[in-house]
Amino acid sequence: MIPAERPGGEVEIVGKLEVAARLINANLGLRVITAGFGDFDSHAGQPQQHPARMVELNDAIGRFFSTLDERWAGRVTLMTFSEFGRTSHANDGQGTDHGSSAPQFVMGAGVRGGFYGQRPSLAGLRRWERMPTHVDFRDYFGSVIDGWLGGGASDVLGGGREDLGLFRAAPSAGGSTPPVVVAPPDGLDFVAVTPERIFDSRYGLGGRTRRLGPGQRVDVQVAGAGPVPATAEAVAVNVTAVHPAGDTHITVYPTGQPFPSSSTLNPRPGIVTPNATLVGIGDRGRITIYNNASNPDVLVDVMGYFAPATGAAASSQMVALEPKRLLDTRYGGGAPRGRVRAQRPFSLQVTGRGGVPRRGVDAVVVNMVAVSPSTEGWVVGWPTGETMPVVSNVQYQPGRTVATLAVVTVGEGGEIDLMASAGDLEMVVDVMGYFGTGGDGARLHPIAPARLVDTRDGTGAPRRRVGPGRELTVDVAGRGGVPSGVSAAALNVTAVLPTEETYLTAFAGGSPRETTSNLNPDAGKVSANLVISKVGPDGTVRIYNNRGHLDLVVDVTAYFT
Repeated sequence: MIPAERPGGEVEIVGKLEVAARLINANLGLRVITAGFGDFDSHAGQPQQHPARMVELNDAIGRFFSTLDERWAGRVTLMTFSEFGRTSHANDGQGTDHGSSAPQFVMGAGVRGGFYGQRPSLAGLRRWERMPTHVDFRDYFGSVIDGWLGGGASDVLGGGREDLGLFRAAPSAGGSTPPVVVAPPDGLDFVAVTPERIFDSRYGLGGRTRRLGPGQRVDVQVAGAGPVPATAEAVAVNVTAVHPAGDTHITVYPTGQPFPSSSTLNPRPGIVTPNATLVGIGDRGRITIYNNASNPDVLVDVMGYFAPATGAAASSQMVALEPKRLLDTRYGGGAPRGRVRAQRPFSLQVTGRGGVPRRGVDAVVVNMVAVSPSTEGWVVGWPTGETMPVVSNVQYQPGRTVATLAVVTVGEGGEIDLMASAGDLEMVVDVMGYFGTGGDGARLHPIAPARLVDTRDGTGAPRRRVGPGRELTVDVAGRGGVPSGVSAAALNVTAVLPTEETYLTAFAGGSPRETTSNLNPDAGKVSANLVISKVGPDGTVRIYNNRGHLDLVVDVTAYFT
């Protein structure tokens, strides 16, 4: 709250909004600033007073936006709210009572202009009755919380609200130069491990022996579990939903943080759906898994963890690469041409290829794709020379093309081993980066999951579906808690209801698009995959759609500097 009046006789609200703009320009990290404006409590004779109040409000809004630095123009919304409305009795004295149906304003670069609701009627009202309201104040506040502040309205205001769709775009940098958000000085180093399962609701591993029901959450102990030490602050995990009865979505986030308006995976009825994520570790060393609907079993496999930099030989940093294809059994790339047979492990050379150096590599970031499987099964990757772990990376179904990102520790000779559990299939592996000790890597900064793009409602991009052969530009730097100057970001990319089977490719803004893929959506379904992508010098990542039309949703969970 800004309580002070501006000296010199200036109207109070004008000075308050100028101070508010200057606080925003100072980049102090404030998310909400309120300024009170009195003199609306006019129970009688309002026609003589109200025009002057509105002129004052107009002057204050003009001062606010003229003082606001243009770099923040795309990141600020101004909204009004008041306790004063109308009753029939107030009309007797031409005043405003503590009633209902007051008009409100929402202003800013991201606002979708228009009139929301309808004009209330005075017809048929008795002396003390209030006018009917057509927009509940909880819908109003909730639409601003979810549409502009990043979500959480259901936790604040409860369910059953209507989203008014007040915004055509999410907060973004305004003007010619995006605001500079300074990154924390220290990040987290990565420690590669042999994959290990730490949670499985089917068998009670991790303390739960039942499926996750609609609207239910489970806190999974990560720090101190399996290969993860108590000092870990973030983790790379593969989360798998097993055989839900219906469609749902699952959100993974640090325990104790506000529930984010994002998703991690989108399970379908009767199948097994995995997705990887990089997530900060929250209260008591846990991560929280929320299930929206239906009743899946849930599995959690650890692929590695992140801890404060200590100089230990086991720790390494991330080097993001332009994506390159390392394996394609359809054409004999990286392995003999021919379908992969079940229970026949084979080794894939990863160092010295696709930009990965020959030495100093602890783990690789790869996108594994199962193409045209003959039956249901899974693929697992692990370090060559070690025993195959009891985990999975890609879960496949007959005839589908399924992709999952994985972080795989590099084994003997710079190789990783791969094996399919059942049937036969083609396999494709693209490398996106690696964790190494060469000195030019970046450290992880986990953040609260945040939505950067949703083409369904115009968040962060135009409100239209992405067509065939089109690219969508995602502004990453300066949004969702990501600072300027980052080298890479962890993005959860979701394709919503494509009209045709297609593939998506993510790449850094300003770089050429490679012949690789990150996500292989089915027609008429919702599919998601983790993408760890380089961020271009302009702070963007581009996503290419090969065929059909689809909506795209992009959430960010971490960045590297």
